[in-house]
Amino acid sequence: MSRSLAATMRRSLAGVLLVPLLLGVRCNPDVDWADVEVVLRTVQGNSTSPAATAEVEARIAAVESGLRATRHATETYDLADRMAERGLAGVSIAIVHHGRIEWAKAYGSTGAGGGEALHFLTRFQAASISKPTTAMAVLSLSEAGLVDLDADVNDALVSWQVPENDLTAQSAPTVRQILSHTGGFNVPSFLGYLGVAVPTLLEVLDGLPPAMEPAIRVASLPGAGYAYSGGGFTVLQQLVEDATGQPFGEVVRERVLAPLGMLRSGFDQPLPADEPWSAQAHIFGFPLGVPAAVYPQRAAAGLWTTPMDLARLVIGFQAALAGEPGGFLSQAIAQEAVQLHWFGMGLGWFLDPFVAPLWFWHSGLNVGFTSVVFGRIAGGDGAVIMANDMGNGADATILELTHAIANAYGWWDLPQVY
Repeated sequence: MSRSLAATMRRSLAGVLLVPLLLGVRCNPDVDWADVEVVLRTVQGNSTSPAATAEVEARIAAVESGLRATRHATETYDLADRMAERGLAGVSIAIVHHGRIEWAKAYGSTGAGGGEALHFLTRFQAASISKPTTAMAVLSLSEAGLVDLDADVNDALVSWQVPENDLTAQSAPTVRQILSHTGGFNVPSFLGYLGVAVPTLLEVLDGLPPAMEPAIRVASLPGAGYAYSGGGFTVLQQLVEDATGQPFGEVVRERVLAPLGMLRSGFDQPLPADEPWSAQAHIFGFPLGVPAAVYPQRAAAGLWTTPMDLARLVIGFQAALAGEPGGFLSQAIAQEAVQLHWFGMGLGWFLDPFVAPLWFWHSGLNVGFTSVVFGRIAGGDGAVIMANDMGNGADATILELTHAIANAYGWWDLPQVY
C-alpha cells in the first residue's frame, strides 16, 4: 500500500471514506494488511457507510434496536443488550442494498470479556458458507471445461476414487448431485481439530487416523433424495485439485475470491500465526484457548472471511444472475444454481422450497462460529451476519437480526433463512 493512500485513509472519519478506498485497492495482491490494521486503529468507530446519509443511519439504528423473535413480534430488543445478556463476544454485519454494500459494522470484541475490538475487516470462520463459495468455483471450472457436472465423479478423480458398492453400481454420483446434496454421501458435518494432529485430505476421505469422522462413502442411492453432506463436498475438494493440478484454496482464489475482490478471504487451515485481525472462537461464551479449530475439509468448512467479503460474493453472484457483463460466472450457469434441484436446494445454495425461488442463502456453524448469508435472486439486496460464538445464543441473536434487517429494509418476502 502506498504511503499516500495510507495517509488519505488516516484522514478519513469514522470509516465513511474507507470502503471506497479499500474497493480501489481490492485487486492489488500486494496490499499490506498490517498497514491497513495500523490505519484502521487511527479511525474513530468501526462502521462504514459509503453514503453515510441520514436514511442509512436510520436503517442502521432500526437494525440495532429492532431484534425480535419472529418477523411480526411486537417486542423488540437492542443488539448490545442481547449480546450482554447472552455473553456473546462479537457480531459483525454487512448489508447489501441496491447492488452495493450499504454499510458494514462490527460489535464487541475478538474475545469474550475483553480482547481487541472487532472491525468490519476482522475474519471469521464461515463454516458451511464455504460450500456455496466452493460451488461457485466448481461452476466456473465447469464453464472452463475442466469439470463435467453430470459425469461420474470418479471420471475426474485421480488421487482417490469413490469406492464402489451396490448403490454406486445402480447410479454413480455426479458433481451436480454433490452440489445439491443428492449424491448420497454420508458425514453431514465435521468437528474440526483442536490441539491434536490434523489429518490429510486423503486420510479424511478414507477415515484413517487421525481423522475423527468415518470414511466418506456413498450411503444412499445417488439422485434419489436429499442428504446434507459435508463429506460430499470433501470429495469435491479432491476432485478440484485433481482436475486442475492446483491446491484447492488457490483454485477458489483464482476463480472466485480474486475476481470479486474478496481480499480478506481464503482457505488457509490453520491461519498463519502472524495473521492480523481474526476473531477467536468461543463455545457458550468461553474462548477455546486456541484461535480456532482446524478444518482440513476446506471445501465444506474451511473458509476464513469477513461479512464484507461475503457481501461481495452476494453482489457478484447477483450480477451474474442478471447477466451483467464481466461477471465471474455466465448468466446461464448462475441461473442453473438457483433452479430447484431438490426440495429447497439449488447448486450450493438453499432456496425457497414452496414457490419460485426469490432468495438464496446458506448458514454456517463451526466449533466456535455461527453465521448466515442471504441474497435476493432478482435484485441487489442481501445481508451477512457472523458471530464468533456458538451455543450461547449466537444462533438466536442471528435469527433475531435477520428479522430486524427484513423489517428495516421492507424485505417482506424474505423466508426463514436461519
